[in-house]
Amino acid sequence: VEFFESGDNGCQILDNEEGVLFVRKPDGRATGDAFVLFSSEEDSTKALSKHREIIGSRYIELFRSTTAEVQQ
Repeated sequence: VEFFESGDNGCQILDNEEGVLFVRKPDGRATGDAFVLFSSEEDSTKALSKHREIIGSRYIELFRSTTAEVQQ
């Protein structure tokens, strides 16, 4: 959450941590993927500007997705 809220292009996540949905494998382990719901279209556009930025020692990839993709 702090990653998206920080910097010049800070943006609001819908319902704070409740707006972050982590994807898990059938055995419950994390896949490394997550869906993030933003408060507005403007915030989602700001978030996409953080594509390939670094969190810790890893870079992140950001893509637009649909409600159908979240529900899979």
